[in-house]
Amino acid sequence: MNSEEAYRKQFYRVRFNRALEPVKTMLLYKKKSSTSSQWLNLVDKTRTGVLNKPTEYLNGELPENEVVTFLIDNIFRNFIKTYSGKLSPRALGYPQAIS
Repeated sequence: MNSEEAYRKQFYRVRFNRALEPVKTMLLYKKKSSTSSQWLNLVDKTRTGVLNKPTEYLNGELPENEVVTFLIDNIFRNFIKTYSGKLSPRALGYPQAIS
């Protein structure tokens, strides 16, 4: 990956993270009243919803679908790693990070 591609991915990663903050806040709120399994299912359904309709969650121009998918998977994988403490994102079938 060249430096321009890396910069571009970083730009979109920051933008997508900011756009998804309200979603992540809602997921953390729901975590308080859910079992671990219920919460992980909700996180996965939310991730799938974002991937299926990214324009509803992410404002502005979007990069290619493969870049959106890579970044959204990465954001949710890191979210689970940070807040789950029980099950690895890999166990849920999230792809490995490429970079």
